[in-house]
Amino acid sequence: NICIPDLKLCADMADKALLIGAENVVLIHITAVNAGEGAYEAELVVELPKGAYFQTAHSISQKHYVVSEVRNEECAGFESGTAQDPPAASETASKLICNSRKENETHLVACEIGNPMKFQTKIQVDMEVSVSQLEEAGDNVTFKIQLKSKNRDNPNSNVKLLQVPVKVKAWMKLWGNSAPASILLPLVTEYPKNESKKVADYGPSVEHIYQLQNDGPSSVSGAELLVNFPNRFRESFLLYITKVTTEGSISCSPSNETNPLKLEVLEPTAAPSHNGTLQPQRWREKRDVTAEADQAILEGPIIVNCSSQACAAILCQVGVLERGQGASVTIHAVLWLQSFQECPLEHFLIQSQAWFGVLGMPYRIQPEDLPSGISLAETLVERLDPAAEKSIPVWWIIAAVLAGLFLLAASIILLWKTGFFKRNRPPTDDEEELANDPQS
Repeated sequence: NICIPDLKLCADMADKALLIGAENVVLIHITAVNAGEGAYEAELVVELPKGAYFQTAHSISQKHYVVSEVRNEECAGFESGTAQDPPAASETASKLICNSRKENETHLVACEIGNPMKFQTKIQVDMEVSVSQLEEAGDNVTFKIQLKSKNRDNPNSNVKLLQVPVKVKAWMKLWGNSAPASILLPLVTEYPKNESKKVADYGPSVEHIYQLQNDGPSSVSGAELLVNFPNRFRESFLLYITKVTTEGSISCSPSNETNPLKLEVLEPTAAPSHNGTLQPQRWREKRDVTAEADQAILEGPIIVNCSSQACAAILCQVGVLERGQGASVTIHAVLWLQSFQECPLEHFLIQSQAWFGVLGMPYRIQPEDLPSGISLAETLVERLDPAAEKSIPVWWIIAAVLAGLFLLAASIILLWKTGFFKRNRPPTDDEEELANDPQS
C-alpha cells in the first residue's frame, strides 16, 4: 500500500513591520493539516531571510480534525482557534524539536511534526524568530514556509510566502530648560547706569539649554536645530548673549548678537541655581509700591517671546545620532537690568523657542515623514519688595501677645480647678525625725 498524504498549510504573523535598529522578535502562526493518508517523517521547513535567527517553536496538535472543513489550498476553513488558545481535551501542547541547516547558502529551520502525521490531524505552530541587521535590507523580508514528507506521491504542501515590511523609525525628543527657572528682582524705580566692562555687573546670569535626544531604534544621519532667542526688548537688551556652547555631535554658526559690546565674560565657577534672587546692592529711590505690585501679580506676567520682540537666530547642525545618543546647545546670557527701568512693577515670562528637523537617515529605506518638533525654555522674572518682606503688621503682634496671655490664664485656672495648688508637700528628713522622736 502506498500512502498519499494531502498536506496543507496557512501562516500569518502578529508583527506588522520590522524596524531597523531594533531587536525584532517575529511570532509566526502556522496551521498545518494532513487531509490525506499518513505523511512519514513530516517536517515544517522555514526558510529564513538574512539576519533572522530561530528562537523556539511550540505546537498544539488536534488528533480528530474534520477534513470536510478544508475548503481550499490556503486552508482558510481551518483557521478557527489559534495556538494561543487553551488546549482542548483532544489537544496536546508540546515544544517542537527543530534543527537549523543550510542548503545552497540558504538558512533553513526544520521542525519535526509527526512520523507519521496521521490522517485528519491539524497542528498549530507558534514559531519565534529574532530579526536584526536590517540596515542593508530591502523594502521587506520574506519567510518561505512549506510542509515536507518522505512519501513518494504528493509529499509536500503548498508554499507560503510571508512578506514583512521593513521600516525606519527614530523617536526624537527635544526639551528646553532655563537655569535659573525664575529670578526675583527688587521693586525699584531706577537702576544705575553701569559703564563697567564686566558683563556680570549688568545683571544675573541666565542659561537656556536645549537637548536633542534620539531614543531610537533607528539612527539619524543629521538634523538642523534652530533656536530663536529673545535678546532685545524695547530697543534695548533683554537677555544679553555672552556665548554659545555645545555638547555632543553638534556645531552652531556664530551670531553677530553674541557679546556685541565686547564685554569681559568670566567663566562661572559653578552652574546657576534653579532659582535666583538679585542681591539688593544695585537699586535706589525705593518707594512704597506694595499695593501696585500686588495688582501687577494679579494681572499675571507679561509674556516676552519672538512673536512680540526681535530675536537672535542661532542655527546649529547636528551630526549622526545613533540610538541613545544626544546633543545639546546652551545659550549663556545676562538679564539686562537697565531694560526694566521703565517697568518697575511688571512681572515677565521670557520665552525662547527651538525647532529641530531631521535631514535624513543612513539607510536605503527612508521614512514617509522625517521627525521634527519644537520646544520652549522659560525664565520667570518676578518682583520682590524687600521692605514688604521684613515689615510685620502691628495687629499681628498684638494678637499674638493677647493669645499667649489667654492661654496662660486658661492653664492657671485649669490647674486651680484640679487642686494643683492645694496639694501637701511631702515631709522632709528633719520633719520625719521629729515625728518619730518619742520625746517630742
